Amino acid sequence: MAALKVGADLAFVFTAQEAAIPLKCYGPELMVLSMYSVAEFDLAASSEEREQLVARGVAKVKEALSRVHALLIGPGLGRHPQVMHLVAEVISVAKEMELPLVIDADGLHLVTRRPDLVHGYPNLVLTPNAAEFARLRDAVLLGQSPRNETHRPSDPSASAPSADLAEARAAAVTADLAQVSAALGNVPILLKGAADVTAQGGRLLQVSGEQGSPRRCGGMGDILSGATVVLLTWALRSDQGKGLETAGGELDFPQALWAAWAASILTKRSAAKAFSKHKRSTTAPDVLEELGGVGDEMFPVA
Repeated sequence: MAALKVGADLAFVFTAQEAAIPLKCYGPELMVLSMYSVAEFDLAASSEEREQLVARGVAKVKEALSRVHALLIGPGLGRHPQVMHLVAEVISVAKEMELPLVIDADGLHLVTRRPDLVHGYPNLVLTPNAAEFARLRDAVLLGQSPRNETHRPSDPSASAPSADLAEARAAAVTADLAQVSAALGNVPILLKGAADVTAQGGRLLQVSGEQGSPRRCGGMGDILSGATVVLLTWALRSDQGKGLETAGGELDFPQALWAAWAASILTKRSAAKAFSKHKRSTTAPDVLEELGGVGDEMFPVA
């Protein structure tokens, strides 16, 4: 829904057979396509049969991908082993097609276990929160399984003065963010937090001065990922230059990085506007309703 509110013409939902009807009932705007059955995966009598079911699901998705311009993977996905296998194959197909990709939520769980799936792919934005990034960092920089205890390779808490602890930790996380992006072949990462930070290798953009909503309601990450996939697609298809003109000259950053940065600002401003109207009762649908107006302020229609 966020993608539609930002400006996508159509939103296809590739999902399990078991979820298709409830999703179709959610709204007529969504083009819901059933791609696999979790029940069939569970009832499969052999690994060979499960592989056949995965292959059938991948074929369905591959056919449908010819109708889309970008792909968002993760929200509502779940972690069923065969679904994870299917999605890994879909990521490979999407890369062959050079589709813009945004990976969030349970999609990041897969990337944490299989960093090779996204290594070096430039038309991509990963959108982890702090906990998801910690697991990704440990897997990429330390080679740790996601089940292991989280360790901070750059945690300054033992030596930093207490008054500067928060700032020192933020700097350490930012350094880790740049390292993880570089280790993944300079893929863009949007790290969600009080102040979102985007990184692509050693290039960093921080969203500062945008307070967002003081209320943290469920679904905000899904809204951000939906906004990101639209802006990423527009940015990569744009004929305009990659730079931003400033008083000090042009800042030359990759377009995927600008897209992630803009999506973060759009989401935070929409959340702030929703909170100004609804206060403690603010929920994700309230933020969705503000995306169009805030987006028009940021990116006016000519």
